[in-house]
Amino acid sequence: MYSTIGSNVNLTCDLNVERMYVLWLGPPNLATYAIGNETYEINDTIIRIIGNGQQKQHILQIVNMQDINEGLYKCTATEGENCFKVFTQKPPSNISIERSNKERIVFGIFNQQMNLTCDVETGKPPEMMRWEYENNTVTSGGPESLTYTFLSEYKHHLKTFMCIVFNNVTRTTLTAKVSLYLFFEPTVKMIPGGTINITEHDALLLECNYTSNDISNTSITWKSTSKGHFKHNVNKVLTIANITRSDEGQYTCLVSNSAGKSEDTVTVKVFYPPAVNITFEEKQSDRVFKCNAHGNPADYIFSEWEHRTEYGDHIRLLNDSGSGFIKLQNSSGETDRHHDQGIYTCRVSNGVLFNGNIIQSANFNFKPKGLPYFATSSHLIQYGIIGRETMLTFNVVSHQKIETVNVYKNDSVFIKDANFKTEYTKAEDIIYGSKVNVKGYKLFVPIEVGASEDFMMYTVSASNDCGQRNISIEIRSAIGGHGVENDIYDIQNNLAPAQVAQSNDPPVYSSIDRKHNLRIGQAVCYSVTKKKKPNSLGARYRHKGKQQEEAETDIEMSTSQAEDNDQLNYVDVCFEPKPVGHQFKIHGMDKKSEYVDIDFSKSIDVLPDNEKINETDEDFSGVEDIITMKKDMMF
Repeated sequence: MYSTIGSNVNLTCDLNVERMYVLWLGPPNLATYAIGNETYEINDTIIRIIGNGQQKQHILQIVNMQDINEGLYKCTATEGENCFKVFTQKPPSNISIERSNKERIVFGIFNQQMNLTCDVETGKPPEMMRWEYENNTVTSGGPESLTYTFLSEYKHHLKTFMCIVFNNVTRTTLTAKVSLYLFFEPTVKMIPGGTINITEHDALLLECNYTSNDISNTSITWKSTSKGHFKHNVNKVLTIANITRSDEGQYTCLVSNSAGKSEDTVTVKVFYPPAVNITFEEKQSDRVFKCNAHGNPADYIFSEWEHRTEYGDHIRLLNDSGSGFIKLQNSSGETDRHHDQGIYTCRVSNGVLFNGNIIQSANFNFKPKGLPYFATSSHLIQYGIIGRETMLTFNVVSHQKIETVNVYKNDSVFIKDANFKTEYTKAEDIIYGSKVNVKGYKLFVPIEVGASEDFMMYTVSASNDCGQRNISIEIRSAIGGHGVENDIYDIQNNLAPAQVAQSNDPPVYSSIDRKHNLRIGQAVCYSVTKKKKPNSLGARYRHKGKQQEEAETDIEMSTSQAEDNDQLNYVDVCFEPKPVGHQFKIHGMDKKSEYVDIDFSKSIDVLPDNEKINETDEDFSGVEDIITMKKDMMF
């Protein structure tokens, strides 16, 4: 129901009930307007109940209808209800045509889609709208807005289009006319066109060639996806003297005149070398390093990775997967992977030079939390004097603080919570077969040697917040009695717990002369073949005293037996496969005197033949020389 503002509106309820049972509800929110003949004042609205009550005529009258009285009304009783929607009438107003100027002209482009849009301030009830061209209705609709879409032709040039708005309640009609003026749009062609590839910091030159039939009103606008509208003049040339990657994107030359506008766009790709970073992820037992490259073009060639210490010492090269990552897999039987720590460098190229380099790189300093470990440079034999405090010294690597140090003797605690000291040091270590320097601690542990029985094997335990690591060492007397015994069959394999495979177990010693074939864990096995070579020191041994000869003949297969003084015993020790991450030494049987460290990073094809070597012994050292050298080193 529509009503004019200021009029009286009557709402008739057709319920066949006594008036006293009729309830009137209305806006807002169905408030109570009347019960029977009793009315209530809502929003300053005057309400009357009229009609013949005896004839069961129930009429709610709204006096002086206003916009505030619009809404839903109800009369209700037990028999049912009637609903009324009441609105004020309002004629449409303010008709206008979009894009028309003061002369009521709309400019368009020949042979392109045109949109003529008529807008009006809508009325109540909603109005009907239509467009007419040459007295024919070409489209209709509404309310509020109506657009006529068509393809412009020559016949439309300077012709009139009329918009008509009509409200069938208010009987109001509005009209608006507009003339269509067609121009030819400009044409644009950029040189060079298409896609332009350019290296960062080079100069970019773009030329905008165009035609227009309205030169006086022609303008050129340059725009790009990176800078927006950044130049507005009739300059046909755009120059960027030093292009950067932020300048990459689409560049458009937009030409407009009184008829319309036209544009051409090129795509500029700026090539630059990749920025590189490395991310790390632990996937179950695998450690994965990912080389992330961000350059243009995104076509990368990844080189070998390099693993170095924090001091820059080379450890190893690792093959890239081809897509920028390496996976460090957990070896069988490996309990702690401390040798994986260090600096990992990835190298990548996309073919773009930077400062003369075509390969870019990134480093990742990998510091995994883990148990401490004793570097291979830690001495497994240390010396002391009875009655004096001996300072045991170790090279320990740990990214966490060393918390406690305990010393064990004969499987029992000898010193609990030792009063140790640490200082930062550059420690020598063997990592994946490479002798390198690593960041670590110099660990000082004081120990009191009370009697000669204390010269024995000890286990030193160092712990951090991840757990503990043990190393077995031998303390010897620093005063006499520790000469080196240079008999070939005293040599033993020494797999010290200071190596990669450190554990709580004691060091593994195995005798070559007793076990000609030995397998240690899954890391290595060796075989021994006893042979003889000419003894270049034979002359020396022949001049030794009888006492020395007797002492030497007590040893199985002595090098100084009377019948073959000129023959020196030796053995071939073959390691299959080549061990990785384990250290091997040749040492004496009883006192474990260290003779030789075996370096698996070096190899020769054929051992030299003593018979072909100069017979002089000036470059050889006798047993006496070795003993003297050890004493000098000790003191």
